[in-house]
Amino acid sequence: MIEIVRITDCSTQEYQFTEELLTASFPEEEYRELAMLRKYVEKEKDFYYHIILHDEEPIGLVSFWQLSNYYYVEHLAVHTNKRGKNYGGLILSLLKERLQQIILEVELPNDETSMKRIKFYQRNGFHLLDYDYQQPPYRKGGRWIPMRLMTNCVSSSEQIPQIVKEIHQKAYHCIK
Repeated sequence: MIEIVRITDCSTQEYQFTEELLTASFPEEEYRELAMLRKYVEKEKDFYYHIILHDEEPIGLVSFWQLSNYYYVEHLAVHTNKRGKNYGGLILSLLKERLQQIILEVELPNDETSMKRIKFYQRNGFHLLDYDYQQPPYRKGGRWIPMRLMTNCVSSSEQIPQIVKEIHQKAYHCIK
């Protein structure tokens, strides 16, 4: 059975597993400094940081922000030795059931890996938004990264600028 368990204490083995998975799964420019992450995990009420368990074994992590009308999934990762076993699809099904309205960032479809990731989300009920999106830097002096947004809920292009503004304000504490 898949469980998504919130972490609010960074001194636990569960948190250590997720931090190691995060740093192994994403380039440094795509996650915040770990001291800031720990602060958010323990104190930020609208930030949800989870370990994913399968029959009590740690297999992944997911973090998301609760925004006004939807949830922004910031990170989703499955441990390398568990990939290709449909855990990602099962996790997304659970998230869609619990959160319902989800938006997330994906890399531009410039290579096989990014195209594979986009197709994975499409198979799981998400679609690309037609919007020129830039991910703000997580770190001081970092660069803005061109990305795409995917969602299972946004259908009107008129909503997108407000959604982007809210993501940038809440998750990145900035406005471009």
